[in-house]
Amino acid sequence: MRLRYAFLVLLFIGTRPVSAYNYEMTWSYQNNGDTAYNMSQKDLGAPVFPDTPYQTVSMETSFEGKLVELESGFLKMVPLSPVLVPIDETYTITATYQIESLPRTVPSLSKQLAETSEEIPIDLLDYTQPNALYPDNKEITELATSITEGEETVYGKILVLIDWFEANSSYIVTEEPKRPEYMIRDPRGDCDDLSLLFITMCRSQGIPAYLQAGVVFSKSLDIDETDWDGHYHYVFDGAGWHAWAMVYIPPWGWLPVDLTMLGGMSSSEAITEAFYWYQYTVVAWNITSHDYIMDETNQREALTESNIVFTQIDKLIVEEKEEKPYLLYGVAIVFVVVSFAVRLRVSPEA
Repeated sequence: MRLRYAFLVLLFIGTRPVSAYNYEMTWSYQNNGDTAYNMSQKDLGAPVFPDTPYQTVSMETSFEGKLVELESGFLKMVPLSPVLVPIDETYTITATYQIESLPRTVPSLSKQLAETSEEIPIDLLDYTQPNALYPDNKEITELATSITEGEETVYGKILVLIDWFEANSSYIVTEEPKRPEYMIRDPRGDCDDLSLLFITMCRSQGIPAYLQAGVVFSKSLDIDETDWDGHYHYVFDGAGWHAWAMVYIPPWGWLPVDLTMLGGMSSSEAITEAFYWYQYTVVAWNITSHDYIMDETNQREALTESNIVFTQIDKLIVEEKEEKPYLLYGVAIVFVVVSFAVRLRVSPEA
């Protein structure tokens, strides 16, 4: 007897928790030099947050701007017209963001389900290529190969690499990002320093990986510091920036690895407890190749030489939590028996 399958799409209305944030970023440039300061796009690029299945973001700026794409997934908003800051004057820009963030689902990971690198899609091989951020470094490659020796699955390799960071690295705040070729000899650094080295190790083993950055909201966050010999003053009031590695681990796909979670946690918890999964984290950028370290080095040199004081204030204005309705589509499979009988052919081996 032949069975015909009919599919009935059912529409449900449910609710899910939404975290809403009003976030403000203010950048000020005070010219203490003896000449007018011609600002570059690197000086003025306000971050642009993407809309994703987990977040929606609207943005307003105090200036008329245009989008600049540094690379796919790495956008900034810059003023349309050139900006010249006269001597003894200050130029200020403000960007305000209204953000809604939804819950993320943490996958259940197990070594039994883990797959080998043969299951990595071929179109992701670009994420294994070396570049200025993730260099082809013999010392890094040899160390990563030694660490992962004997591990057959991608997940297994990631776990032992995380174990190495747990045993050999430490988290410290640095004034500027450190490149992997320096981190390998002195593995002390902050979130992006550690992540860049980890990503370079992954890529050296044919595992796709890139850096992801975003804002973490917390009312307890209160930082007021000055770096760059007094030329960079930053205030984080309820909002601060963070970075982590995104790694392709079959069969689960792209997963975060947050090395700042180490210290008493298991290696797998660097994945499952990463800041990425929480609603108070909002993703801004995917950095696969753009050399943001060079950008920051050039900006520091320009500000110092021109005697500019750059002040960055990140502030959480409002935080709300609410339940919002959403549409949930369900599929019911209905078996309909066809009104005529047919011979069901089955091979003898079945």
